[in-house]
Amino acid sequence: MKYKISKKFIKSKKREPIYSLLWTSVMGLFIFAFGNVPWYVALTATIFLIATVSGLKWFGLKNRIESLENHFLEIEGSELNFVDKTMTSKVDMNNIYRLTLDKRRDNVTAVYIEPTEGQRLLLAPYENFNHLVDVLLSLVPSEKVNVRKWLHF
Repeated sequence: MKYKISKKFIKSKKREPIYSLLWTSVMGLFIFAFGNVPWYVALTATIFLIATVSGLKWFGLKNRIESLENHFLEIEGSELNFVDKTMTSKVDMNNIYRLTLDKRRDNVTAVYIEPTEGQRLLLAPYENFNHLVDVLLSLVPSEKVNVRKWLHF
């Protein structure tokens, strides 16, 4: 079965430039209110901050959203295949050191996969996430599963 990135996660990513725009506007207001500078200098600094921060955020996010929309996770046998537009990565579930579940109010919010070799993987924003967690739990022995509750440090 194929698991795609959830539309809710992609929509939240699309809102990030708006938040950076608001944050830089607040910074500009602080420059105007508490800085000992004329109003035109504060306005120029605010426009420069908004243009650079929001512009860089938007251009970087445009490519990221495109790759998120083309990404999916596929489970074949005991292998996880991360398929993207340009590449495919495989993780053998038989070579897992630990599978960690983050839970809040009996809902799994994130899954961390730690292979014996390689980097730790985070699985969070996929559609049908509960079904994905059930399939992963069926592939991994119970002694390799770690459950973390809400307050974990």
